[in-house]
Amino acid sequence: MDKSRVLDGLPGEPNLSPDGGSIVKNVVKLGDPFVSAESKIMVVVIATILTQSGKRDEVLKHFGEVVPKVLQEEGCSEYMPFVDIQTMIPTQVEPNQDQVVMLEKWESTEALEQHLLAPHMLEFRTQVKDMIKAVSLQILSPDRS
Repeated sequence: MDKSRVLDGLPGEPNLSPDGGSIVKNVVKLGDPFVSAESKIMVVVIATILTQSGKRDEVLKHFGEVVPKVLQEEGCSEYMPFVDIQTMIPTQVEPNQDQVVMLEKWESTEALEQHLLAPHMLEFRTQVKDMIKAVSLQILSPDRS
């Protein structure tokens, strides 16, 4: 499978290098003594998904079907959708009823990359692509300073 096309089907640009290489290598600082693209680092993903108006519950239904499969993937320790709630906390941003935030934790960048290629994820993206307006990813690792 052509890795450079793996995220096709969802709005936004695939976060892949032009040569089809590592999905996450561009977020690793060159010369960082603690992290390299090939190392086994804990990876936390915050995926912010903006759904088409009124489609959030339908997208969440599809997540409900795929979450158990993802949790069985090698290297996945957490994978859960969250939605905004209203609070009285003054610094809270306005809740968005058309947004889902996925919090994921992976044992390595390699496990995350394999997750993106998993058949159930390819199927999931096909099922929800018309319900999604935009997706943004933050791929993080622990600060080791």
